[in-house]
Amino acid sequence: MKKMQIFVSSTYEDLKDERQKMVEAILDAGHIPAGMEIFGGAGTVIGAIKRWIDESDIYFLLLGGMYGSIYEENSEKISFTEWEYRYACSINKPVCAIILDESMLHSKAAKCGRGTMIFEEENKEKY
Repeated sequence: MKKMQIFVSSTYEDLKDERQKMVEAILDAGHIPAGMEIFGGAGTVIGAIKRWIDESDIYFLLLGGMYGSIYEENSEKISFTEWEYRYACSINKPVCAIILDESMLHSKAAKCGRGTMIFEEENKEKY
């Protein structure tokens, strides 16, 4: 079986545990995980992120309740996660997405004691 490289995209702080489980599942299946946390998330790494998405076999999107860190491109302010998704679609990369439902997010927020802090506040219009 061919090893696939799978680019994992999501907001980071609110979905750390889920990302880690995703990376473990990818490794357990014998494939290679890749993601933005490898690069540190700064705007100067867009070229590296593009290359990793280009070289990945699949773009995997994990969506929760946050919009994410903002990346400004051509005066349009979008999250890194949205930018990555748009880029993957623009190059016709196969996309797989998991959307965490609101009840799961409320349960997660209660467990970590964050109340509604797990839901987007600053960029509600984009979420």
